[in-house]
Amino acid sequence: MKKILILLTVISLFLFVACKKTIDGPECSTAVKVDNDIFNNGPKYPVKVQKVTIDHDCLELEISASGCSGSDWNVVLVTGTGYKESIPIIRDIRVSMDSLGLCATSFENTFTFDLTNFRIDSEHKIELKLEGWDQEIIYEY
Repeated sequence: MKKILILLTVISLFLFVACKKTIDGPECSTAVKVDNDIFNNGPKYPVKVQKVTIDHDCLELEISASGCSGSDWNVVLVTGTGYKESIPIIRDIRVSMDSLGLCATSFENTFTFDLTNFRIDSEHKIELKLEGWDQEIIYEY
C-alpha cells in the first residue's frame, strides 16, 4: 500500500510539473519586416486602420479595405532600417497590402504582428508611427 501511495505521489508531481505552461503573452501570427525596399516601394493598397492594440510583443491591427473577400489579403507590417533619434526613438511603420479582388465591398480583418524585429538593442521603448493612424503607439520591451 505504501508503494502505491508513493507511486501516485510521484506521478502526480510529474503531471503537475509537466503540464505547467508559462504564458508570457499572446501568440503573434506574422513577423514584421524591416526592409527599405518594401517600406518605400511595396504594395500600397488603400487600407483604413480601425483599431490598434499592443500586448507584450504583439501588435494587433484591425483594418478595413475593399475587395471581394478579406481572405485574399496579403498583409505585411513593414518599416525601413532607419529610425528617428528622439526620446523615445521613433520608427515609421506602414501596412503593405495586396488584394487579389477588385470589388466594391468593404471588409474588416484583424492581424497580429510580432514586434521583436523592431527592437533596437540600446533601447527599451520605441514610438511607432503607423501610417493612417493618428494616435501614439508605444512599444515597450
